[in-house]
Amino acid sequence: MNTLDLFLKKLPASLRDQLYGVGGAIRDHILSKQGQIRPLGDIDLACSLPPHAMLGAFEQLGMKVIPTGLKHGTITVLCGDSKYEITSFRSEKGYSDFRHPDEVVFNVTLEEDLSRRDFTMNALAIPLAHMPNESWNPFLIDPFGGREDIHQKVIRCVGEPNERFTEDPLRMLRACRFASQLDFEIHSLTLEAVAIKADLIRHVSRERIVDEFNKLLVTNSARGLEAAIQTGLLDEIFESKSSCRSYFKERPFIMKASCSIGERWYLLIDWAMKAHDRGSLESNLNQVLTKFPLANRERDLICSLFDSQKMVTAISQDISPLTEEKMYTLRLNLSQIKQQGLDPMCFLRVHSVANPSLSDLEFIWVKVLSTNPPLLIKDLVLKPSEIIEFYKLTPGSWIRSVQEYLLDHVLRNPPENTQSALRNHLSKYDIKV
Repeated sequence: MNTLDLFLKKLPASLRDQLYGVGGAIRDHILSKQGQIRPLGDIDLACSLPPHAMLGAFEQLGMKVIPTGLKHGTITVLCGDSKYEITSFRSEKGYSDFRHPDEVVFNVTLEEDLSRRDFTMNALAIPLAHMPNESWNPFLIDPFGGREDIHQKVIRCVGEPNERFTEDPLRMLRACRFASQLDFEIHSLTLEAVAIKADLIRHVSRERIVDEFNKLLVTNSARGLEAAIQTGLLDEIFESKSSCRSYFKERPFIMKASCSIGERWYLLIDWAMKAHDRGSLESNLNQVLTKFPLANRERDLICSLFDSQKMVTAISQDISPLTEEKMYTLRLNLSQIKQQGLDPMCFLRVHSVANPSLSDLEFIWVKVLSTNPPLLIKDLVLKPSEIIEFYKLTPGSWIRSVQEYLLDHVLRNPPENTQSALRNHLSKYDIKV
C-alpha cells in the first residue's frame, strides 16, 4: 500500500470528499501520460473547509498536524513518513511586498482558488478520492484550459499576466525555468508581460532567485535562458547597465555545454558582467557574489575560474612553436589547476565555452595529459618518509619545500620521476631547516 492509499484509508468519507489534489503533481501526471516521464513529487492538497475547521477535523482523527501557515489557511498533516500540505480554498487581494497577499478570503469556490495560481498547467485539480486511480483524466477539474496547454506545450498565465507577475515577480523567472525544464514555449502574451514587468524582479529576494536559477541551470535546454534574455529579465536580475541581449546572441549558450551547475553559474555571471562596462573584475565579482547567495562549493569554483581567466588566455596566445619551456609552462599550469581541485579538461571546457578561440589549446592539453605526467606532490614516487630518511632529519615544515622543489623538477622533465633520479636531485638541494 502506497502512502497516499494509507492516508486516504485514515480519512472518513465526509473529510475525504472535501479534499482535492492540486498543482504540479497533477501536471506531472498528465505529462507522464504523454510520455514525458516525471517523478510524482509532493502532492499539494486543497480543502473546502475553512482553516480552523480543517485543523480540527484532522486533529479529531488523532493525526499529527502542524499549523504551518494557518493565517493563510495552510496546515501540514503527517502520515507515516509522508507530509501533506493542505490549504483551504482561498482568494487573495493586494501584494504590497510582491509576494504575500495583504488580505486572504476563505469560503470561496475551488475555481476561485485555482484562479490565483500562476500558470494554467498548475491550475488543475482532482478529487483526492480519485488520485490513486490509474487514470485521473475523467475527474480532472480544469477551468482555465491547463490540460490543453500541457498538450500544446505552452506556459500561459492564469487570467491577466501582468496581474500574476505583479502579485509575485518570481513567477517570471519560474516561467523561464519551466520553459527549460519541460521544454515548453512561453505564450506570447505571457512573454510580453515578462518584458513589461521585468523590473519588478528586483523586489524578489536573492535567495528565491538563486533557487529558481539552480533549477533552470541543471536542465540542458536553452529555452528559459533565451526567454530571460529576450525579455530583459536577465538584465534586471544582474542589474546590467546595458542590455545583455546582443552579447548573448553572438555566443553559444551555456546550456549546450556539459557543465556542472557551478560552472554554468560562472559562465552566466561572466557573460552578464561582460555585457556591459564592468570596471574592475575583482570588485564587480565581489558585488555579484554578495548579491547571489550561492553554496560555498559553487562560490569557490567561480572564484577559481575567474582567477584563471588571464592565465588560460595567455597560454593559448603563446603555444606556437611548442618549445620545451612552453611545455613546462603547460604542465605547471595544469598542476596549478589540479591544486585548486579542478579537473583540467573540465576547466578547459568551461573556458572554451566562454572563449571559443581556446579550442586549439584543448588538443595540446589532451596530448600532455595522455602521458600521465606527475602534476601534484602526491604524484612524486619519493615519499615523505624517504626524504626524511635521506636527510636524517626530524620531520618538519622543511619537507614541503623539498617536495615543491622536486615537483618543479619533474614538471620540467617528467621522466625524472624515479627513485634514483629524485634521490640524486636531493643531493643538489640546499636544504634549510
